[in-house]
Amino acid sequence: MSPTARLCALTATLLTATALLCKPSLAHADAAQGADDACANAEPTQALLDAIGKAQDAEDNFKGDDPLEGAGAEVQVYLHIVRRAPQGEGDMPVAHARAITIDVMNQKFAEQGTPFKFKLAKIDYYNADAATYHLAQYSQQEKDLWDKLQVRGRRNLNIYIVGSNDSNRVTGWAEFMVSPGLGLKRGDHMVLRYNPAKQGFSDPLVPVHEAGHWLGLLHTFQFGCGSIAHGDLIRDTPSQKAAVYTCGASDSCPDEAGADPLDNLMGYAHACKARFTDGQIRRMKFLWKTARGGKTDDFVEEDAGNETAPNDGGCAAGGSHSAPAGLLVTLALGVVGLSGRRRQH
Repeated sequence: MSPTARLCALTATLLTATALLCKPSLAHADAAQGADDACANAEPTQALLDAIGKAQDAEDNFKGDDPLEGAGAEVQVYLHIVRRAPQGEGDMPVAHARAITIDVMNQKFAEQGTPFKFKLAKIDYYNADAATYHLAQYSQQEKDLWDKLQVRGRRNLNIYIVGSNDSNRVTGWAEFMVSPGLGLKRGDHMVLRYNPAKQGFSDPLVPVHEAGHWLGLLHTFQFGCGSIAHGDLIRDTPSQKAAVYTCGASDSCPDEAGADPLDNLMGYAHACKARFTDGQIRRMKFLWKTARGGKTDDFVEEDAGNETAPNDGGCAAGGSHSAPAGLLVTLALGVVGLSGRRRQH
């Protein structure tokens, strides 16, 4: 192939990869269509993709016993109960709040053989107006809660339990790990929508699913079929074209190995969600040790309007933001590198 032809082929690959990364968030699209029990996580950031790329390199190069065995993996959890008033909607005893979050996460993570243990460090109650109790994602109310209640530090898991929101069926969200300096702020937390009629969440495993995101996992259907082998960038998770809410066997990516992983905790088939793959567990452990890094230092950032943001532990909310052309090329190159690491079937 001539140099010109190679350049044209590379350019086409970059444009395809850039378009893939810039597509609308799958989770947001599901929620907008009224799908039951969707989580509202944004698209993965450049920083998360960089961390995943490093994790894949380490997984490729390492042979032998798990280098992360014995690594400290106790997660300090700060529960923030947002209620209308004492004994009002959203209020709950400490034991109940612990049972539907920390106890469920500990049970499922232990069943899967992960080293993660979630420990309640503190619980607080916040009496909120209607707008804050039913807050929308990325709203001023969410930012205000963060400013007032967040316990900062990369390894601190802050969980905000809020009320439902009639505008969508989103059950919760958790922000991915990111690096400072991206002009984003007030992230690195989980938000869970409480359903008083169920005395919990629409799906009891919502906290487990969101904790998986907080530890760096993508949806099983994040990048769909084709352009990238394995839609969540983990080799033992079969690709899946889009979110599936039922448990009937399906194979939405017939040209790739494996049927849709409907029993995976990072999917949406709530009635049959049960497990993480070995690769997902390995990825969470690697990112816990490296990307979160055991640090508790905080960063001061500025947003697009040059307003000084509060310290946010180096982790910020993802979202749909414009980016300069140079960043898009960097993103595309990152995806090309990830897509080249294909599993041998």
